Amino acid sequence: MYLRLSLEDKKAIEDGGFTQGESNSIGNQRKQILEYIHHDPELSKYEIMEFSDDGCSGTNMERPGMQKLLKEVKENRIRCIIVKDMSRFSRDYIEMGTYLNQIFPFMGIRFIALNDHYDSREHHGSTIEIDTAFQTLLYDLYSKDVSVKVKASFENKCANGEYVFGQVPFGYEKSKEVKNTVVVNEKEAGIVRYIFSLAMQGKSSAQIAKQLYGEKIPTITRIRKPDKAVQDGKLHTWSEKAIRTILNNRFYLGEMAYGKSVRKSVGSKSGMAVPKED
Repeated sequence: MYLRLSLEDKKAIEDGGFTQGESNSIGNQRKQILEYIHHDPELSKYEIMEFSDDGCSGTNMERPGMQKLLKEVKENRIRCIIVKDMSRFSRDYIEMGTYLNQIFPFMGIRFIALNDHYDSREHHGSTIEIDTAFQTLLYDLYSKDVSVKVKASFENKCANGEYVFGQVPFGYEKSKEVKNTVVVNEKEAGIVRYIFSLAMQGKSSAQIAKQLYGEKIPTITRIRKPDKAVQDGKLHTWSEKAIRTILNNRFYLGEMAYGKSVRKSVGSKSGMAVPKED
């Protein structure tokens, strides 16, 4: 069985005010599928393997749990795949159709989507029916609609000066009092100011990195992820790249840029840079 919690459902559950998110939780998906299996004389005899992705988009197949499942499929270890609904497996209309009409029939895999009342055994030898095709198309369109709304929300928040990015620049931290706001972290800010002062003296990134190392000034990783720094053995090893990133970050000038790159399509991991004039 394959389980997936979408990004929006995960956020809804964390916010604590959305029953649909709760109904789509990994636990509830597992419970529904197991009940179905236990009440089916044939399926109840199978060994049950679980694959899941928590907080992953269904618009692309590059998910850890999904990749593990597909690996088992390629090695001919899977006979039946059960999901709560087709959107758990994929929200890409074309890709979903390819698996249902070509890949799964070729591999001899039975595919069941409970809420969509779909069982490939009942559609053996025929292409996906119009109602199922329409349902997967709706999932695809829904994902694109969500993408547009999320982008619009981000743009609106950025226009209002809110900080909506994941990683906070070194020298700052997220405010605990005001949502989507950053405040100065004095411990880190002192290092940032020192780096800029060395740069103003005409020192290169390599020279600054060497000086920080010589003075045993802790790195960004050492401060923010001490356990990782200890494992890597890089407590004070500053890199030229880290120095350049700080010196070139216009956030320290009071500027915040959004939309420097765009995805080629919804769910795609590859992107392309947006010209500065845009």
